[in-house]
Order: sequence, then C-alpha cells, then structure tokens
Amino acid sequence: MKHHFSDVLNRSDEYWTISPNRERWSCHFPDLSQAADDTSRLTITKNDKNWQRVKQLEQLVELTLHEPAPSQLAALDELPKLTALRISHARPETLEMLGGQTALRELVLEYVSGVDDLRPIGNLPALTSLHMENLRRVSDFSPLGASKSLRYLSIFGTLDWSQPVESFDFLGAIKSLEFLKLGFGVRVPNKSPLFASLLELNKLSQLEIGMGTLPLEAPALLKHKSPKLK
Repeated sequence: MKHHFSDVLNRSDEYWTISPNRERWSCHFPDLSQAADDTSRLTITKNDKNWQRVKQLEQLVELTLHEPAPSQLAALDELPKLTALRISHARPETLEMLGGQTALRELVLEYVSGVDDLRPIGNLPALTSLHMENLRRVSDFSPLGASKSLRYLSIFGTLDWSQPVESFDFLGAIKSLEFLKLGFGVRVPNKSPLFASLLELNKLSQLEIGMGTLPLEAPALLKHKSPKLK
C-alpha cells in the first residue's frame, strides 16, 4: 500500500533537500532493473524486484526505505555516499546499520518501531537535520546530545499516541542546534528542564512547540531571554 503523508518538514534555510513525502513515489521502480545508471533519488520497498541493484547506483544520494525488508536495511552498510535517508514503517531492532553513513546530512524516521537506542544517530558525523515521528519504543533521546553538527531537530507523536521523552536535558548539549520543533503528541513529563535546556542554546533561532507543551508564560520569557528566537 502506498502511504501519502503530508510534509511536516520546515524547508526554510535549506535545512532539507530530501523529497517531500508526496513525491516519494515519483522515484520508485517496482523493478530496479528499470532504474537509470545516473539515478540520484530512489524509493525502495520490500516487494521490489532486483532491489540489490541499489548498490550499483554510484550517483545515488537520497534513499527512502518504505516498509523495507531486514536485508534492505542491512544494505545501508554498503551505501556510504547517501546524504539524505528516510526510513518509513519499519521494525528494525537496532540502528547500527547507520554506523557507516559518514556523509549523511538528513535523516527522517517515520513509524519506526523496535528501536530503543538512538546512539548510532548521535554519532553520525555529518548529520545536520533530523526528523523523528512515532518511534514507539524510544523514550530516551539523550544520545542525540553527542551530535556536534545537528542544526535541525523535530520530534512528533501522532494524533492517537503521545511520543514520550524522559528528559530534555540533552538539548542543552547540542550547541549547534538552530531549529527545534516539538510537534503534536509529544509528552513532556517535566516542563522546567526543557525550558532550562533551551536557554543554553545560543544558536537556537526558531522554535515550534505544540499547545500545552510549555507553560503559557514560557514563550514570552524565552523571547525576552533570547531576542533572536522566532
């Protein structure tokens, strides 16, 4: 089944080059033998024939894995030139297959269950933009604090399920962060640590937070403390 999601990524300031969700199927081939040698953007599903050909596409820089098979996720080890990756509707037990993605700048994880350890993401050396949506087993986001390059971070739940976040202390460690979005369905257990962490981010210029996530007076106080914050 082809799922068409709305594009919730903020595409200002060139944070994202990855294709919008609605365009993911424009670069899909039911049989990868039909893909041109110079293909640079591609969507793969578990039902695609000859999908292993992806390893031969030297110009491939953007990949969407939609409902992928475990073998397709494992093949990421053999695709070190990717700069943009979307994993959608998948149940890997680990994200260790991202360890070799030294060129990856943009990562989208949508409806990825099974994973509970984000350390491989925090260790990605070139990652600048990260969107995570409905990660059912994740509540500890502290490994993201290890990132030295992350400029954009968005975390979403869904309309019928709240994404838990144990603590927002990790945000204060991401000194490169410029854009933060906490979308609908993000469960904040304690608002004060989030507020304190935001004040530590000198480069933070854009903040989008859903209703009820912060105290009513927080936006005005944040604006006073950080005048450049939008």
